[in-house]
Amino acid sequence: MNRASALFSSTPLTLHSYKHQMSYTTGSLLSIGAGATLEQVVVLSDGRVATKLFAGKPVVKRDILNLPDWLLLTEGQEITVTVNNASSNTPASETTTIHPAGTMLRWIKGDQDKRVAIVMKDSLLQVKEIIAGQVTLQDYASGTYGVKRAYFKDFAEWKASLPEGGSISAEPMRQSGTPTIEEKAKAPIIATTEAAYIAELSNRYLVRCRLSPLSSINENIEYPRRMLKSEIQRLALDASLENRNIDHLISSIGTISHYAKWLKRQLIDAQGKTPEELNATRFRFTNYYKQKLFAYKGGLKYEICTNKNGIIGLAPSAEGTRYRENAVTGRSFAELGIEMKADGRPRLEVSYYRRRIEL
Repeated sequence: MNRASALFSSTPLTLHSYKHQMSYTTGSLLSIGAGATLEQVVVLSDGRVATKLFAGKPVVKRDILNLPDWLLLTEGQEITVTVNNASSNTPASETTTIHPAGTMLRWIKGDQDKRVAIVMKDSLLQVKEIIAGQVTLQDYASGTYGVKRAYFKDFAEWKASLPEGGSISAEPMRQSGTPTIEEKAKAPIIATTEAAYIAELSNRYLVRCRLSPLSSINENIEYPRRMLKSEIQRLALDASLENRNIDHLISSIGTISHYAKWLKRQLIDAQGKTPEELNATRFRFTNYYKQKLFAYKGGLKYEICTNKNGIIGLAPSAEGTRYRENAVTGRSFAELGIEMKADGRPRLEVSYYRRRIEL
């Protein structure tokens, strides 16, 4: 497939900013790739380019493209420019390297010496310099702090400032610091357990949820029962004394009433429960932010979360509700009854920065 047809291909391309474009001389030869991937175009007088080589071979029929379109299709690759000096007495050609704005350049010489620079619209910014394993910092006497940065007029000037040896690599920078939801979904997941699978997705999509252990029903009964017994004994002792303090007796009766009502609520909660349910540890499901991970069970949507002990929890989906008591918990998707897809993965959905997609 040649460049002209690639322009209208359905294959998604990574876009880069070309607001600033170098002025190329008519007749200049622009090259990307090498060997079997070598592509060369010639700059025409009207600002367009004509294909000369594609896939390392001469083309039978030249494709004519607008220069900005061809730069877009290079996808941030290093461009070598050969300028033919027709007006010069020197027959030789002048070769230089042009990098699109937004390209990140790295110079590496061993493990101890490195430089990192970013191609700007009209200059080049070196953002990190490492010499003998130490990052060069700003001169504190100047009143500026942090990693030292330096500006250069162009790539040639920056290259001339580098020590001898080493290698230079170029790669396009991400236009946004946050990967898109589609990019996150395509990234591979490495997990040895189903709980680790959910934990990886939660970290990837910034889902701030938590499964917090709660006291069992029997433990909730035991505390008010013990306190009620203690207060009744204290009231009986106070009432038997000769020097009775009426105010203290009234306060004790109020405390007894408080623990009696508390105990009654816990006993009502325990009605109809099996011994296993009465002693089981329960969990509170908490989501601290808008990012959410969902699973499907019986056709209904539930928020899903896990903890460091490998427990997976489900809570009914409820907008605007941060806390949910009595989350359904288990250690596997099968135990929780989570719906599975044909490829063997759980049916999950993520809400990430106001967008939702099925994973």
